[in-house]
Amino acid sequence: MINIAFCDDDNYFLKSVLPVIHAEFKKYKVNINFKEYQSGKKLVDEFRANIPYFDIIFLDIDMPDMNGKIVAQKLRALDKNFKLIFMTAYEHEALNMFQHDIIGFLPKNNLKKYLGDTVKRVVKKIKEEKPEIQFFQVYGEKNADKILELKLPLNNIIYFEVINREIYMYTVYGKFRLYHYKFSDIVRKFIALEFLDIHRTCIVNAKFVISVGETTVYLDNGQELIMSRRKRKQVLDSFLDDIYREGQL
Repeated sequence: MINIAFCDDDNYFLKSVLPVIHAEFKKYKVNINFKEYQSGKKLVDEFRANIPYFDIIFLDIDMPDMNGKIVAQKLRALDKNFKLIFMTAYEHEALNMFQHDIIGFLPKNNLKKYLGDTVKRVVKKIKEEKPEIQFFQVYGEKNADKILELKLPLNNIIYFEVINREIYMYTVYGKFRLYHYKFSDIVRKFIALEFLDIHRTCIVNAKFVISVGETTVYLDNGQELIMSRRKRKQVLDSFLDDIYREGQL
């Protein structure tokens, strides 16, 4: 989950731009949670009470109760890690903003032109720095009667597979048998997190896929997974979309 704050005193601008921003983040299949503010002071107060509360903050510079520069200073004093994106109707302000460690600057009168590249950059940065943590219950390796709690980053999960009605999770640390899960629930959750549905019994993390054949998906660790022919087009399209988003093509 990526938590996002959007702070601008112009309610009309807020309502008009939020659907556009939602649509941009949706392209990257990340779970997001938005909170709107029309007061810089309120944002600072809530941020102070909930550190670290937001991963990304879209911040207007020109606000009446507390301008964006002061808000940024106060927020940076509390947390150095959130991604800050300034917005303003005055483009010349951009030259004075980099001292606040910003990742993007959006001119309000031309926001749509620059929004796509800004969102792409910030999502990539967050994924690199903060992979989502997943929690599982798994059977003990030596004692099947013992149920263990497993916590690991999303990008360390390679694929899930059903074998004889049991669900196995393959990770960079090894293979685990999941306890009391439905594969349909696993598919529903992880397809939204950039896994590829390659077979009715298998989904794979797109991060580990290096090539898609006719009936085979090739992983960067040398493994080859069987892919259903009827799923090939969907898998290939998703795979190519991921490559384009990462700028490899």
